[in-house]
Amino acid sequence: MLLIVIGALALIVLVIGIVIFIKARNDEINNYYSAAQSILKENKLDDLLKNPYNGNVSKDNYRIKPMLYMKFKDKSKCKYVFDLAENVYIGRDKEKNQVCVNEAIVSQQHCVISTDGVNAYVQDLNSANGLEVKRKLTTYTLGSGNSMILVSKDVLKIGTTKIKVVVFYFDMTLM
Repeated sequence: MLLIVIGALALIVLVIGIVIFIKARNDEINNYYSAAQSILKENKLDDLLKNPYNGNVSKDNYRIKPMLYMKFKDKSKCKYVFDLAENVYIGRDKEKNQVCVNEAIVSQQHCVISTDGVNAYVQDLNSANGLEVKRKLTTYTLGSGNSMILVSKDVLKIGTTKIKVVVFYFDMTLM
């Protein structure tokens, strides 16, 4: 009888842990979609203000936007969301990069993340020490200006800093 009660309690604790984990993951996803929506609203407003036709822009220009969510896997747990319509530069120099990695072994402009509208790419900018892209159990090393397609949940290692990336596509018709 006692073993049944202990087993039931263990099962309840396990289920509660799984529910908490799933809720935290969903909250994180909702956070980066909300951040993307805010960024895109600002960008769309800027575009509309600059447009000589005062907003008579075809919706096709704004349908799907590739976005990038980045989360530092260190104590800071910094999080960023970027519209990939603009390149995202990563490096040691705060003035030249959108993401600063303050380590001596990181080049001033170490790498760039960009898109061709469909895929996201990371490219080494001839950095002194290159970078690593970890995808599941495989690690790729980039250097000498090489690039590769980024996939959601890849982890970039720039210097000793690890950054998890999620590439997602925001449907502008939802705004």
